[in-house]
Amino acid sequence: MERRKFIKNTISFSMLLAFHKQALAQFSDSPKEIGIGKGIARFPEISLYTHKLEETYNFYSKDLGLKILKKTNNMFSIEIGESILIFKKAEEGTEPFYHYAINIPSNKYKEAQKWLSKRTTLLQDQDSSGELFYFGFWDAHAMYFKDPSGNIGELIARHTMGNDKEGEFDTSHLLAISEIGTPVEDPAHLASELKTEFGLEKYGSSMFIGDENGLFVAVPIDRPWIPENTQKAAIHPTEISLSDKGKENYNYKDYPYSIRGKK
Repeated sequence: MERRKFIKNTISFSMLLAFHKQALAQFSDSPKEIGIGKGIARFPEISLYTHKLEETYNFYSKDLGLKILKKTNNMFSIEIGESILIFKKAEEGTEPFYHYAINIPSNKYKEAQKWLSKRTTLLQDQDSSGELFYFGFWDAHAMYFKDPSGNIGELIARHTMGNDKEGEFDTSHLLAISEIGTPVEDPAHLASELKTEFGLEKYGSSMFIGDENGLFVAVPIDRPWIPENTQKAAIHPTEISLSDKGKENYNYKDYPYSIRGKK
């Protein structure tokens, strides 16, 4: 009863159902039945582009206090658990933005919310129903923030993973990048290609490809990103390194999505 009450007070179901209508319609199996691995990052490295390199660097290094691995005039890289997030200087006149998510221990979402809210503003949905969201069909709690480049970052505690950790929440509890947005015209076609080239399965819906260790979020172009539901998904250059076997250099159709698997 208490869990149901908490869920009701922390999420706008109408907005989330609208965003995930396709996923809910096709999710015939629970995540526990899909064969999720544990402790393996699907995305060891992801490169994004930014038109505000210095401001974005200051946000991640100073505001969030993340470990910077390398910095030059044209890029910087960040350690995020088992993953490396790289920001590169965007071409003049472009303003790319992305959505990505980071896995955190399943028992740390309340501590993570407090930790993150001290460092940046947490995003709310249009109904202002709160800063912490519960996804029942994934059994996961999530919170969102926005960096100076307009990227929508997410910390997500997936309760099916069994990755609880002890100790006060800090940057060591950021486990790995677990989602990357790849907007496309036809999500089902991208899902088919990723299965053929890298053996990845749909995660209940063509919009989600992979599993809890790493998901391609293949939303249709112009679909609003949650939670604010105001920023429309758009195509921007993205370089993705996979831990899965497949082609070492794969470019999806005419999209600027470069995907690199391992031998």
